Amino acid sequence: MISNRKLARQGSETRMSELDSSEVETETALDDEKASKISSTPTGGWQDLSGDWANIGLLLLLYTLQGVPMGLASSIPLLLQEKGATYGQQGLFSLVSWPFSLKILWAPIVDSWYNERFGRRKSWLVPVQLLCGLTMIAGGAAVNRMLGDGSEPPAVAELTMCFFMLHLLMATQDIAVDGWALTMLARRNVGWASTCNSIGQTLGYVVSFIIFMALNSADFCNTYLRASLGYAAAEQGMVTLGGFTAMWGCVFLVTTMLVWAFKSEKRAGEITMSQESTELEDEVNLDVRGAYSAMLQVVRLQPVGRLALVLLTSRVAFAAADSVTGLKLQEHGIAKETLAMIGVGVTPIALVLPALIARYTSGPQPLQPFMAAVPYRLLMNLAFSATVWFVAHSASSARDSADGGGGKPEISALNWAVILAAFGVQQVVMNVMFVSQMAFFAKVSEPRIGGTYMTLLNTIANLGAKWPSTLVFPLIDVAGVGGADGYHVTNLACTILGVAWYFGVRTVVKELSAVPSHKWWTQPRTKGEEMQALV
Repeated sequence: MISNRKLARQGSETRMSELDSSEVETETALDDEKASKISSTPTGGWQDLSGDWANIGLLLLLYTLQGVPMGLASSIPLLLQEKGATYGQQGLFSLVSWPFSLKILWAPIVDSWYNERFGRRKSWLVPVQLLCGLTMIAGGAAVNRMLGDGSEPPAVAELTMCFFMLHLLMATQDIAVDGWALTMLARRNVGWASTCNSIGQTLGYVVSFIIFMALNSADFCNTYLRASLGYAAAEQGMVTLGGFTAMWGCVFLVTTMLVWAFKSEKRAGEITMSQESTELEDEVNLDVRGAYSAMLQVVRLQPVGRLALVLLTSRVAFAAADSVTGLKLQEHGIAKETLAMIGVGVTPIALVLPALIARYTSGPQPLQPFMAAVPYRLLMNLAFSATVWFVAHSASSARDSADGGGGKPEISALNWAVILAAFGVQQVVMNVMFVSQMAFFAKVSEPRIGGTYMTLLNTIANLGAKWPSTLVFPLIDVAGVGGADGYHVTNLACTILGVAWYFGVRTVVKELSAVPSHKWWTQPRTKGEEMQALV
């Protein structure tokens, strides 16, 4: 454990460095020189992954598992919408993902309480994933009842509690994996952690949401699977949410046992240096009090405070478009499995894009793609409003036709292509912003308290995404008073706020990108870290 004297000395060393302006200027110049050396070489590229391929694969696996409960939870709003749930009930269920916005409250405990022989990160990763697997197996037996069987309404409160627990466990797993990534990968490759995060969560989302929604749909299974396999049509899909959830619980148990058995961690203070790579000094081992103290010191850093302001307001513009567009399309007659299949069309973008932009997000300006994507995402707000209006108009025309058409919108192949393109562009800009943001977090985080630092920044970012998406549901109901479509009114208001936000923080983000690394750290670099900066 780090000594209390060393923690106390931290503040005095910081004040001394502030007084010695000449040393600060020299260090800044050295940082700039090192940054230029790094940017002029293929740092973080494919050719630098020698020795880290197995670690990249493990991170992909862990982040994929993390995405599974998220994907399962994403299917619930569509299932509830099909059963006539109100926007108030949808807003209640949206609380399930809040643990990712609150995990900083227990992150120092995860960073500090562990069995060194078992492994700093595995001490939490293994039991949390085992508990998640057991919860999914047990919850699978009850989740179908919670959704309602036709005679009984959905038990939204119970569903919220069940999936809140799964997100709580996965938020804890995320703390451990984020911290492990900083020491598992060589420092030159740490920017790939964000790529693994994005690709892994996308894979988990695909298999647990898109594939589930297709296999749960009687129409899809009868048309594309049962008919081709020679089976008779049925009134139900081929899988239920309960059975699918329990199956993934078993996958969690098996993969966690394999990680437990075959992947080891570096011991505290261990340093590995060779001609091929120079790994960064392991994180400082803080007790709980020291971890919370370190977190408080990070919060007090001026760049972190300015970054927090940007992150907490960055998702207001997209709240209505991201959270409600799919539900509105389903409300106007688009089947839930069709919405899921739209995701299949844009999934390759989500899988390939992070690797394609890694050369930009691994460089000295990872936030540049983040800001460049904002105007395009604002345009997608308007595109989604137009899409919802068009589908609603088509559904209305179908209801007014001679045969009634069942009220389902009649959409041509060309119009479907336009809708798919809209969701595809949204997926591109969302992933660009996410990967850029994660790469910047990895770039500025202080490795000695890497788990706490990364978790703090991720928590702020998640909070900035969650509070607007939760608030937007009741706002749509309020905006819809008087016959207006609350979705369109709210989406337009969000877009206007987004334009103001973009021009208001553009200079701030540029300044944050230029802040030298020592300004983000609570302690000066060690000699080993100075050497690593050159790798």
